[in-house]
Amino acid sequence: MHKDMSINFEDVANDIKQIPIVFILGHGRSGTTLLQSLLNSHPNIAAPQECDFILHLYPRFGKINHWEKSDIYEFIDSLFLSPLFSIWLVDKKQLTKRLLSIAPYISYQLACKIVIHQAKKSDKQVKLLSDKNPINSLFIKKLLSIFPDAQFIHMVRDPRDSVNGHIKRLQNKNPFFLAWRWKRYNILIERQKRKYPNKFFTIQYENMVGNIEDTLISLSSFIGLPFYNSMMQNTVPKGLLTLQDSKFFEDLPQDKRDALFKRLQATHKSTLSPVNSNNIAKWKNEMNLRDIMITEIIAGKLARNKYGYEEEKIQSISISAFQLLKGRIIYFSWEFYTRLRYSSYKLNRRYKAKMIRTIINK
Repeated sequence: MHKDMSINFEDVANDIKQIPIVFILGHGRSGTTLLQSLLNSHPNIAAPQECDFILHLYPRFGKINHWEKSDIYEFIDSLFLSPLFSIWLVDKKQLTKRLLSIAPYISYQLACKIVIHQAKKSDKQVKLLSDKNPINSLFIKKLLSIFPDAQFIHMVRDPRDSVNGHIKRLQNKNPFFLAWRWKRYNILIERQKRKYPNKFFTIQYENMVGNIEDTLISLSSFIGLPFYNSMMQNTVPKGLLTLQDSKFFEDLPQDKRDALFKRLQATHKSTLSPVNSNNIAKWKNEMNLRDIMITEIIAGKLARNKYGYEEEKIQSISISAFQLLKGRIIYFSWEFYTRLRYSSYKLNRRYKAKMIRTIINK
């Protein structure tokens, strides 16, 4: 008790508030998960696995000016409803105690930083926080409004490999939608990059896996931390390995639990093996001509002109204007709905619950 009285909790709050945060952006299957894993290997970086809690909880808690204890309890309960957050293995009691101890100084920004800070299982001082989620690419303005000091790492990959990765490993079968999403994410990121050039650092996946040390040395300079050799080694999230025993899924039948575990393993496969260049240009052997042509028509010009990906000479296949228009409409309808649901905590919560039920019932 006497020890707690000697702590200046305002200083504790300010110390955490001053820790910078970096967001990893880019289309899925572009190396974002791999990079987050490598950053988490740095002794002074807290870089937990993907979870969209910052955007998800913002509509409910982002505008609170003076946090009451009830707000903190509700924030924590809402946080622990996410199955992806269970991978972080954050101690609920410890997190609650920490937030309550600095309740008079809490803001939404500070609460989010503390959550990420708590995910670091190390006795080393945390000097940087990292959040990774491809969906953040749609919400850079909102993230800057919450974290004005934020920096961004833009991961880029050949759209054919990115689209192919979704089709082959995540069973997303709509190449029109995927190609449009790759294009749109990168257009939006480039738009913000022009406004805030000093806040962005761009990494092309192929360069990163081909020369991991030089890439991470340059990245370390950008984030203002020393490079460590440990950064070149993946850190498998303990929560991913123990997910089958997670309380969140304990009521599921074993076969459903195993299916969810395999799905998440496929998503995070890059964190389960050493960094290598084996996944470069896999599309050449795995992608059918139709999907290649669709990706080329939609995303090829941006990929060539902005990022230097070369066009492959392949047999031309006719893709109807109606199919291209339909694909565009489907993507922009999805983007509109995604922006809408992230503006409403209840709507997004219902959407997530429906998605979980859909996955479980497959």
